Amino acid sequence: MPEKALIKPSLELILVCTAFAAGSVDLIAYAKRLWPFIGNPRWTHGWNGQLALTLDHYPHLNEPADKVIACLGYNGRGVAMATAMGAEIARRITGAQPADLDMPVKSALEPIRLHRLWPIGVTARLAYGRLMRTIGA
Repeated sequence: MPEKALIKPSLELILVCTAFAAGSVDLIAYAKRLWPFIGNPRWTHGWNGQLALTLDHYPHLNEPADKVIACLGYNGRGVAMATAMGAEIARRITGAQPADLDMPVKSALEPIRLHRLWPIGVTARLAYGRLMRTIGA
């Protein structure tokens, strides 16, 4: 699919974002400001997702229950880190002990304090950015 991200004669572009789908209008406007030569292409695809962050900036390998492995918190580096973590999972399920793995194994997920308030912070930051763009700052 990366080939479709290139400008083709039909000028179809793919919008890749890590924001809410409703924010894609702003992202399209931003893309047009960055690359004014693209004109008004037909945006054929878009996707988004949430980033799993950890306070120590490292991905976490968790075993919350017997025979349950959860890997998360790639902090925006999921493609590369999940590939490396896959090798660690393979070692673990084939008998390696937690102490022998390259990543520490935790038994419980650790919630981030006040995490449930993230939508307020994101909404406020987006509003601030829009205001700054509007006033030209």
